[in-house]
Amino acid sequence: MNLQQQNFRIQLWVLSIGLLLFVLKFWAWHLTNSVAILSDALEGIINIVTGSFGLYALYLAKLPRDENHPYGHGKAEFITAGVEGLLIALAGIFIAYEGIMSWFNPRELARLDLGIWLVSIAGVINFFLGWFASKKGKANKSIALESTGKHLMSDAYTTLGITLALFVMHLTGALWIDALVSIVLALLLMWMGYKIIRKSLSGVMDEADEQLVAEIEGVLKSARKPEWTRFKGIRVIQSGSIIHIDGFVYLPAHFTVLQADISLREIHELLVEHYGEQTETAFVVRAAKD
Repeated sequence: MNLQQQNFRIQLWVLSIGLLLFVLKFWAWHLTNSVAILSDALEGIINIVTGSFGLYALYLAKLPRDENHPYGHGKAEFITAGVEGLLIALAGIFIAYEGIMSWFNPRELARLDLGIWLVSIAGVINFFLGWFASKKGKANKSIALESTGKHLMSDAYTTLGITLALFVMHLTGALWIDALVSIVLALLLMWMGYKIIRKSLSGVMDEADEQLVAEIEGVLKSARKPEWTRFKGIRVIQSGSIIHIDGFVYLPAHFTVLQADISLREIHELLVEHYGEQTETAFVVRAAKD
């Protein structure tokens, strides 16, 4: 199973479990009438919608390259991640509205004890599911899977905050806490949505990833052979799990074509070892001064 197929299966599992967690949170809201739990449940809808977008992006990413897409279809992941960020931000705006309305018109709450348990269970599952998806997304160079994982983990953190707030409300009866928590959650969602949109746009525009470039330069430097005089102009383009690296390598002026080809092959194998079999390299040889 290649990386794209693995990413697709993980995203499918994330979407399936997300559907179950949404039902659990919606039930908790129905029992308690809490706007904070409603906010958490609405974020569950966003998880499902964005998970569907991510699943489609990963389906495209695993399609083979063709003449029209020589670098594959991985850029679709950046687009769907951007849509995900937009939907998260819009959900934040809606939740903020509901929270403000609840602040001025508090709602009577019920069965908070059961609601706390249901929301807590959903939060724990979300955290471990998000941690796994984010870890696999980073390892498999999938921004769609990574953004889904980060979203689920942030969802788990906000669920923890909601759980604590519900517990305090259960003890004190202070209904204003319900509205306050939903507003704070809304602000967090809007910030998270902005960050995802920003990252997706940088990917679509092939913005330079200075951290990754520095990392690649470090890898080349640590394993540099004497004949690899120096490297210059390292550039990186990512398309899903495909990573394309190019630049200039300076080799001794007396090197034959065969010797230069051997060096290029060794550089390629070194980078594949660090960044996976989907790594492509295209270094241009320049003659080093004697």
